[in-house]
Amino acid sequence: RIQAADGDDRAQLVQQLLSALRVHMELEENHVYPLLQQEVDADLAEEAEVEHQLARDGLAQLSELTPDEPGFDGALTMVIAGIEHHVQEEESEAFPQLTAQLGPDRLAELARTLTSARADLLAQEQSAPKGDTKASSAEDRPEARPPRPKRPSDRTRTPRNKRKTAK
Repeated sequence: RIQAADGDDRAQLVQQLLSALRVHMELEENHVYPLLQQEVDADLAEEAEVEHQLARDGLAQLSELTPDEPGFDGALTMVIAGIEHHVQEEESEAFPQLTAQLGPDRLAELARTLTSARADLLAQEQSAPKGDTKASSAEDRPEARPPRPKRPSDRTRTPRNKRKTAK
């Protein structure tokens, strides 16, 4: 919708995207990824968090540019591609494994936790001053989980995530 819109509609859609993704990323980082790390695969959780940081970087670029500025469309394309890749990995790899590992009772508990936390985050978003894109960033909230320290990976590298080597 952002790509097809123009003017004020485009700017308003960007603000909606920023708000929705801030809430979504915080829910995953504070509630889903810790479970993914503990119960399934720490490397999957770490990769997801890295991808969230890349998304934040792209979203910051979007928020700094007006929709008619040079570079805006490139930043939007980058954000879209990164999010599509991230969602595909989560839906095809991380979440099915987490679902299988947790089982129905723990999944229901996670759903209740996410629903409650989402309501709280949306209330915070709505009470933030309009245009304040940092009002609900994880860095500004004391209850937000601190970033995990980086650690060497023990995961077998696959063709998808294998580092390129010089020939």
